[in-house]
Amino acid sequence: MRGGGGHASPSGGGGPLSLSCGNGVCHRVRNLSQIPATQPLSLVVGTALSLGPRKFTQQDVDAFTQVTGDANPIHTDNNNHNHKAVVPGALLSSLFPATVGAHVAGAVHLSQTSKFREKVLVGDDVEAVATVSYRSGRRAKFDTTCYLLSATGDRDKPVVTGEALCLLPV
Repeated sequence: MRGGGGHASPSGGGGPLSLSCGNGVCHRVRNLSQIPATQPLSLVVGTALSLGPRKFTQQDVDAFTQVTGDANPIHTDNNNHNHKAVVPGALLSSLFPATVGAHVAGAVHLSQTSKFREKVLVGDDVEAVATVSYRSGRRAKFDTTCYLLSATGDRDKPVVTGEALCLLPV
């Protein structure tokens, strides 16, 4: 299946990175529009989905906190002597349904658990990965991990971990 890109922009530009998966093998592509329509996405145990690197700006955090009413001062850029603001954990967790939905159009996110292991600061590069851990009919369970990326773009350490249950389209 094909889906739209995201807002992720890896270093060097060129649009969002995604994984094209089939028969349990995944390949990075610049965006999902590069996947031929005849190549269905095969969601088998072990299939990993990602939209590639994502960097949240202070404007992203401000918009999120405005919509949710989260007035915690740790999310503002003027909190604590010019230190960078902390990205809300719920904003990081929202990357998981976005990732699954971009790869599987029509998927319904039924539930999600999240454990916040490390804080993420505005401007940090992260990557959300949803890996199929169980599949039965239209239901798929994903192990979800959001990684803080190193300066070279490698997955440095997990900052959010959990599970998600999705109902897949017919």
